[in-house]
Amino acid sequence: MGAPGNSGRSPADRGFVIVAVLWILLALSSLAIIFSAYLAASARALAASDVSLQTEALVSAGLELTAYQLTLTDEKTRPQYGAFHFGLDDASVNVSFTSEAGRVDLNYASKEMLIGLFVVLGAPKDAASEYADRIVGWRTRPAPGSENVEARATTRWAIRRDRGCSPMSTSLRWSPASPRPLSIACCHS
Repeated sequence: MGAPGNSGRSPADRGFVIVAVLWILLALSSLAIIFSAYLAASARALAASDVSLQTEALVSAGLELTAYQLTLTDEKTRPQYGAFHFGLDDASVNVSFTSEAGRVDLNYASKEMLIGLFVVLGAPKDAASEYADRIVGWRTRPAPGSENVEARATTRWAIRRDRGCSPMSTSLRWSPASPRPLSIACCHS
């Protein structure tokens, strides 16, 4: 007869258990691979979160140190601009600050202030007046039903205005050496 322990099994059934064990091992190894990929992705996500958290803390520290340095002096001797350097943990941070009083808000500045700005930047007086007119026209919406004079002027000056612009997302680029010195760009955020 046959070997002891194999009684009653046909030759086709002898490898069934091995096949089942191999399938179970394949399933377990697949789970292990999926789990290791999940752990690697989680570690990368936590590392990116760690970097952004550290960056946020460094920016906050820079702001607080700037405020501290500005409060050390009285209001009359407070600097309008400045810079300093500090290190925190393994980071090296350079901070520079400028007073907002030195900026011109194109959305609310008077025409005279805009003319003065362009003259200081080197534009001739008549060109500065034209530039100021363009900015004032740019920020003023035409009355309903009236002709859009600014659209013709912007076409002449090669300025493009997109419909989705808000006044806060409009920026001015100007160079006195450029043949077309005024361009207003609309930025979508």
